[in-house]
Amino acid sequence: MLEVRGIYVYRGGEKIGWVNSNSIYDHTGKKLGYFTTDAVYAINGARMAHIDGNHVYFGGKSMDLEDLIDHIAAVNLSDPARVAVITFLGE
Repeated sequence: MLEVRGIYVYRGGEKIGWVNSNSIYDHTGKKLGYFTTDAVYAINGARMAHIDGNHVYFGGKSMDLEDLIDHIAAVNLSDPARVAVITFLGE
């Protein structure tokens, strides 16, 4: 399970990245991508995920938004931010 404390993202107690504004970074500081109110994009602008209502679409797959965000403990993070963290730093 992923956990966000402040801006930092942890997996099993190890810091693996962070969230700054609408961008996601890995533990080395490399920007991996960014998110908007309804989508997640790679650094090159390719759309990685799209949120539509209560569903998240990854390529040809669909997943219930609630099921996805249950995999991340992040009290003050928006749903699009959670989807972005899982997309780039997920398990």
